[in-house]
Amino acid sequence: MACYQDLKDYLKLNNLDVISHGIKDHLKSSCDVEIEIEDIKILTQSSIDFMLFDIVTFSIGVSCEAFYADKKNSFGIYYFNLLLTGDMSEHFSNLRVLVVEKCTQETLISGTEESMFGLPNITDDTLEEEADKIHSLLYAFVKKDEEHKYRFEPVKIKEKYKRSDNMHMWPSDLDQDAK
Repeated sequence: MACYQDLKDYLKLNNLDVISHGIKDHLKSSCDVEIEIEDIKILTQSSIDFMLFDIVTFSIGVSCEAFYADKKNSFGIYYFNLLLTGDMSEHFSNLRVLVVEKCTQETLISGTEESMFGLPNITDDTLEEEADKIHSLLYAFVKKDEEHKYRFEPVKIKEKYKRSDNMHMWPSDLDQDAK
């Protein structure tokens, strides 16, 4: 099984045709222009939003070397921000381009270390809000009575989400002193 450094590498090796078709379709419908794309580079990636059943939505910033289909000498490098969606559990076999926005190199979406790996960007200001989201997603099955209001059972949660394939969990080695 292949290993990828991040989502950008995976898309580069497996889904450039979907991205290329998305850009071509957008330009044809919005500008009535047909282009031929020579090379696409994924430059940036924004955070990943998880939805139900491993469907994710995320943005990428790309550059492409292209020329107009009718004039091969009109060559240029163009920049686009794209919004994509797909099912991770299906290895993005259903990847779709939702939005294409032409931009400049300076206005490409920004990427961070967190966004490259699908980690949420939680700051001091958003910590409580993010914790509430996680808690409500993981603890929705608990009865709303006072006795169980603040009980959090990781084993039950893990078993529930392992069965539903709704959540990925990774093991972690603990220090020898950890209890």
